[in-house]
Amino acid sequence: MPLKSPLSVRVETPDRAFGFAMKEIRIWLDERRIQPVDFKPDPAAPGAVAFAITFRQEYEARLFEEAFPRSPSNR
Repeated sequence: MPLKSPLSVRVETPDRAFGFAMKEIRIWLDERRIQPVDFKPDPAAPGAVAFAITFRQEYEARLFEEAFPRSPSNR
C-alpha cells in the first residue's frame, strides 16, 4: 500500500517570542509522541512567529490544528 502524502500545517503565533513558540509546540508534539516529517520556521507577518509543520498522518495534523491556531491564510 503506498504511503499517503504528508500533510503540512502552517501555524502563526502572534506576539510570542520565536523560542517560546517553538518550545511550546515541541513539548506538545513530544507529549503525544508525534514525530513530524518537517518542522521549520516560515515567513510571517511582522510581529508574528510562524512554523510549517509536516505530518505523516492526517490525524496527527488534525490534533495539532485543534491545539494551535492556524494561519489566517489557511482557514
